Amino acid sequence: MNIAISEACKQASDAEKGKIEIRPAIPFVPESTVESDRTDKNKDEFISVTCRYRPSAGDSKKNNYVIQAKRFETGTTEDVLRWYITLQEIFEKKPCEDAEAKFGMVELLLGGQGKKDFMRFKKTVTEGLVASDSTTSIATPRGITEDSFKLTLDKFKNQAFKDFAARHQVNYLRQNLRKPVGVTARACAGRLQEISNYLEYFPGPDSNVPLTEGDLINILNQMVPAQWRRSMISINFQPFNKSMTEVIEYMEKLEVLEATNKQSSTKKGDKEKSEDKTGKSKNKTKKFPKKHSKSKGKKRKRNDSDSEDDRYDKYCAICKAKGGPFWTHDTEDCRTLTGFRKKKQRATQGMTKKEFHALVNTQWKRFIEGKNKDTRPKKAKDSNESSVTSIESSDSEE
Repeated sequence: MNIAISEACKQASDAEKGKIEIRPAIPFVPESTVESDRTDKNKDEFISVTCRYRPSAGDSKKNNYVIQAKRFETGTTEDVLRWYITLQEIFEKKPCEDAEAKFGMVELLLGGQGKKDFMRFKKTVTEGLVASDSTTSIATPRGITEDSFKLTLDKFKNQAFKDFAARHQVNYLRQNLRKPVGVTARACAGRLQEISNYLEYFPGPDSNVPLTEGDLINILNQMVPAQWRRSMISINFQPFNKSMTEVIEYMEKLEVLEATNKQSSTKKGDKEKSEDKTGKSKNKTKKFPKKHSKSKGKKRKRNDSDSEDDRYDKYCAICKAKGGPFWTHDTEDCRTLTGFRKKKQRATQGMTKKEFHALVNTQWKRFIEGKNKDTRPKKAKDSNESSVTSIESSDSEE
């Protein structure tokens, strides 16, 4: 559970929101520096402690079990609490019958700076003077007693906390958490429950009690994305009227739905990108007909939806009428108009493109009409010429 959160979050802010003036004792993203599992590399750092399932019964193979307790030297507040909770289990199941045995067990499970701090607190507490009874004013050292042990252990544990740590921790849980990306709702709920269980070991004066299930559901509901809460409202799902198990199961359905939508949108985006690349490659490899093609002079077929001429970037009206390659240039760039431009350059200087095309079309119609007159049948032309000569001869005779 905590491993999944640590792998998904690179830093504590990945699961936090809002401004945090005072950092909590235990952040949502674990920052523990102590390895809780024993391996071949760190086996020398663990102490094997034999405990009893039933402390009142005697030692036997069926009644005994072994706890691998990590020797604590230094670490975070959460490391201190984990060590402290393990110690309480040993005291309950060992059992340690007197204060001297408990002091010995603690010293066995400490090392480095941790042991130095504990021994300093032990000396301060056990050598401290207290009144022997209410009737006399004679003060004597407290010595090694159950009270002195409890007082020493509390001092050692509480040095890891700031003042009013429980208040700041609860406020942090209620206002400054959000669900990290890549972490499941079940993992978030488990981490919230774990931090809530730590609260009873926080120093006073208040708020050092575990949160209720309703409080945890409220915190989890505020952590999830707003879209999830809108989905709950749309189907009238009321998390405060449900158990934590029911809320987690519903959120797991939302996780599956969200993952499915992301997968479909990703596939759609990849498909659109591939289509765009295919379209670009087709445009690049598109070839126009050659100038001396076999289809020269043939009429094109038009579709009902659009014209083939619209597919070309350039268009020449003159070459279109002549049956030439009209797609290779615009009308104003046509070589046919070279001589015409030289003669009419000044006249067309102030024309718009539309007016220029209209002028070109007019001149071209005149050119075509003159060409049609010259291509009349030869016989008709010869007869006309003969009639003209006969008329001229008759006139001369007269």
